[in-house]
Amino acid sequence: MLSHISNWFVEGSLLRHADRVEHDENTSAFILATRAAAAVSGASVRESDSQGAAVYADRRVREQLDTIAGRRLSQFSVGVGSTTLAFWGASISEASREVIIEQPTIVLAYPDGSGGPHARDSGAVVLALLSVLDQRVSAVTLTGGQLSVSFEAGLTIRVEPVQHYESWQINSDDGLLIVCTPGGDLVVWYPTGTADPI
Repeated sequence: MLSHISNWFVEGSLLRHADRVEHDENTSAFILATRAAAAVSGASVRESDSQGAAVYADRRVREQLDTIAGRRLSQFSVGVGSTTLAFWGASISEASREVIIEQPTIVLAYPDGSGGPHARDSGAVVLALLSVLDQRVSAVTLTGGQLSVSFEAGLTIRVEPVQHYESWQINSDDGLLIVCTPGGDLVVWYPTGTADPI
């Protein structure tokens, strides 16, 4: 019988797992994570801090999204498997944030109602990102797994969840990781030292 869902990643390495993984009831998520951690020297397993519907009620999610608002799009890259948006901190001591988009379609929306869905690696997406390079983010919102990043210049980038794989993630060098898992559920690992919600 397949019944367990696991969400984990390995600290101190690039190995992480935040996909929905079904396994038989005799193999715990912790055992699976421990086996993965054993493959990486010096790694340790850290369970997710929040997942599913609880994510939307956790004030820490809003606080983390708000750290992107007001930042400028510092750089972007368009690759074969993803598009990455980087938002550097105002100083070297401030953690930078990245939005990594794996969903093949990005929706571009403009104040005049124009825009629409485009392939993640299309010329339209590249030109839109060039138009907001070094422009400030006005808001970042999450609704049912949909991520929206709005810029003061008027462009909004929307990424919808996907049924079979991770659609997007937000990460930072202070340990934050927010992942939109297959189907649109969110899994969150907060920066080290972030207080539990009250």
